Amino acid sequence: MRTAIGTVGSIAVLAAFVLTTVGPSTGPVARTVGPGTTAEVSTAGADLLAVTADRGSVSVRVRDRAEVRTGAPGRDPADVIIGGATATVGQVPADPAFGFLGRPGERVWALASATAPAPALDTNGVPTGHGPVIVELTDVRGPAEFHAYTLSGAGVPRVLLGSSDAPRRMELAAGTRTGTIWAFGAPGDYRLTLAVTVPTASGDRVTLPATYRVLVPDRSLAGPGLPAVPAGSLRGVQQQQAQQQQQAQQQVQQNGDRKVFSSGHVDMGPQFVKGAWTVQLRDDSASPPAWRSLADSVLHVVDAAKITVPAGPQYAFLGEAGAQIWLLPQAQQSDIVWPGWNTQDPAVVSGVPGNVTWTLRQVDGPGKFALFLTGSFGEPQVLFDSAKPLPQQLPIPPNTHAHGNWAFTAQGVYRLRVEMSATTGSGQQVADTRTLNVAVGPVDPNSAFGEPDPDDDNNDNDAGGGGGLALTGGNIAVIAAAGVGLLVVGAGLVVLVRWHRRRAGRAT
Repeated sequence: MRTAIGTVGSIAVLAAFVLTTVGPSTGPVARTVGPGTTAEVSTAGADLLAVTADRGSVSVRVRDRAEVRTGAPGRDPADVIIGGATATVGQVPADPAFGFLGRPGERVWALASATAPAPALDTNGVPTGHGPVIVELTDVRGPAEFHAYTLSGAGVPRVLLGSSDAPRRMELAAGTRTGTIWAFGAPGDYRLTLAVTVPTASGDRVTLPATYRVLVPDRSLAGPGLPAVPAGSLRGVQQQQAQQQQQAQQQVQQNGDRKVFSSGHVDMGPQFVKGAWTVQLRDDSASPPAWRSLADSVLHVVDAAKITVPAGPQYAFLGEAGAQIWLLPQAQQSDIVWPGWNTQDPAVVSGVPGNVTWTLRQVDGPGKFALFLTGSFGEPQVLFDSAKPLPQQLPIPPNTHAHGNWAFTAQGVYRLRVEMSATTGSGQQVADTRTLNVAVGPVDPNSAFGEPDPDDDNNDNDAGGGGGLALTGGNIAVIAAAGVGLLVVGAGLVVLVRWHRRRAGRAT
């Protein structure tokens, strides 16, 4: 089982067969260009094309990762520089489907990171029912070819736009968000000019120009996997991201109501709930977003998520080629739930300097479960596979938001026993184990709701379903003392043990 992690946004992930990471995933930074200062926007998690049409007003904007998260309007493409700090270098695979990128083995530069969401084209601001948004590539200037394409969960590319023999025109349905890979044949300074035709509620169509400046870096590495970026600047970016995340989550609230998720965006991740490390589910479909108990949540994998297992030995872990399975893709689709994972809770960002370890301990269900990423060149990278011995572990870097392909081979109810653990900045070890409930196919999703585990001490924590007390010396001493008492008075002191744990948790 591989333990590398990639983060996806929408359809594309750049993780599996990236040869070299040229720069880190960062937020927007200021960069001096010519006589003035222009904002440089990383493609990580950005909307490179955010189209809106409201009451006759039409706009085409660029939104960075924080602006996407908070719903900010963004900026004119002419006022930003795209890329700069984030790029990955890979090779064109031998698969003929990727022939539009060049000959097999040739190098390709892609503006995305192996550890951050890929960029997207967003038309959610355009009312549906009035036709598609039409995007035309009218001019490309730079040292090599440019292509924008998407990938299915099964790794099949679809070219959207390109400067060689690729299409110069694409249609985007209104009310969608389409993930893309922006790939370039060489590093350098590019100018891309688009003409975006937007339908309005009155039935008119308005065409706006959009000119992008894209910087594709070609930097050397300071060491294996270490980007040549001053530590101070990276630390400043991380602090900025933490502040942005804190602002974005100010309205997040606890919600104990049961809910079935058959569509929308959710993330599983840890929080400190009243000081207790707790694994919960962030519901971004709620307004404001809400963190929910896993026991009160069910992911419903509807039949719209069924796919056919692709041919090729690399997909054998999903079953025989041609077999039908259910797949929640790493791409967001309007009619399918889009689950991910994150370590972006502000208290986690500030309190845990290292990785969070996600452990898959047990899978109960009628079939197999696998979680994998689709690389920019179509190859799968398996993160979890229930056909192999458990437990399996995946390290998640700090301040990460990730999505992958969640595959289930048979319909029915699945229960994924998951643990997330970490070491705080003070050296304290924290861990919490929960059960993620999944209903696959035409089954009653309400039958998948779980009950608190009777042997799970975390359920005794009074933080609204929180738990996962750190094993400090004080806790261990209390448990040991209670254990001696059990030898004397028997089962009656089990209650005392739990009382001590709750008391220690409140003290912590």
